Parts: sequence; structure tokens; C-alpha cells
Amino acid sequence: MPLEIDDIQAAWPAFEEAFDSLRGRHMYGLVYNREQIYRLSTARLDRDADNPLGLAETVIPGGRYLRRRLLGEPPEIYSQIADAFEALFEHADHDPARPLIEYYLRAGQIDCLVPTG
Repeated sequence: MPLEIDDIQAAWPAFEEAFDSLRGRHMYGLVYNREQIYRLSTARLDRDADNPLGLAETVIPGGRYLRRRLLGEPPEIYSQIADAFEALFEHADHDPARPLIEYYLRAGQIDCLVPTG
């Protein structure tokens, strides 16, 4: 999806509701700045073996990432994400070939990850 904040925020509820349960599920937002693309993502669970939703699959590139953890209540916490990435860019030799990662650990806790060289 295009990297448009209103579209991204509107897409998350439908994405989450498509699953049988969010229990045990890791949720990620992958930001591909070069292409201006945002991908809503989740790690595959054993119960997803048949890929009943027909989701496209990708592998999040490994390597070193610089992290900033956000704590707060939804929806206010979401407004902190862009500033968190900006702060990380000041401290990281950013690798633009890999995506930025929003890792949603639980309600009110998000790790923002910037890939480093």
C-alpha cells in the first residue's frame, strides 16, 4: 500500500480482524522508503499453514537494527512513530536497502527499528 498515514491507519483494523485470533501473533509494519510502500505484516503461525487468507509472503531481512521503544496508549502512541524514526536516523548509519520496522509487541508498546549498515 502507498505510504499514506491515513490509509495505513484505516487498513490495520481490517487486517487484524481477518485472523482467527491475535493471540500469539506478532504484528509488524514494514516501511520501504525508497518505494514509498507500507506493508502490514504478521509472522506465520502453525495454524496458518494453509495460508487461508492468501497473503503474500516475504522475509524480513536480518542484520543489525537500532531500536527505540515507544510506550503509551493507543491511539496517541501512533503519533509518536514518525518522530521515533527521525530520532533513530540521527544515531544510525541507515541501510536504505532494508525496510524500517514497526514491531507491535502489545497494546501500548511499539518498537521502531532502523536497519544499520
